[in-house]
Amino acid sequence: MTASKNKKTKDKEPLFLGRKPKPFDVAIFEKLCQLACTKVEISAFFNFDENTLTRKCKENFNTNFKGAYKVFSSGGRMSLRRMQFKSAEAGSVAMQIWLGKQHLDQCDNVERKTGDEEEQITKVEIVRRVKTD
Repeated sequence: MTASKNKKTKDKEPLFLGRKPKPFDVAIFEKLCQLACTKVEISAFFNFDENTLTRKCKENFNTNFKGAYKVFSSGGRMSLRRMQFKSAEAGSVAMQIWLGKQHLDQCDNVERKTGDEEEQITKVEIVRRVKTD
């Protein structure tokens, strides 16, 4: 009886022990990284433990979560930066100011040297002085 069972199972695919592996969609993982989702959020989306997510990254990308996240999240940062520059080009003063602060080291305080003394002038003070002139 055992010989006949073994003969039947030889033709079949090998049996997996344990539970079935949970599905992991690489394209969805990439999109979640581009949206700047955290490891906890991505794990929750796939219904994984964080350690399982790290293992899936090693299996699919030959690197840990941090390495895979770094590669895939860069696309989201580029997209966001492109949208910010388009907004600034369209005339959004707030976006122009913010981008100036981030990329050009601009700030709200202006130092003006008058002789030996340095005077700190705030943005509000500049606007007030321009209106009175």
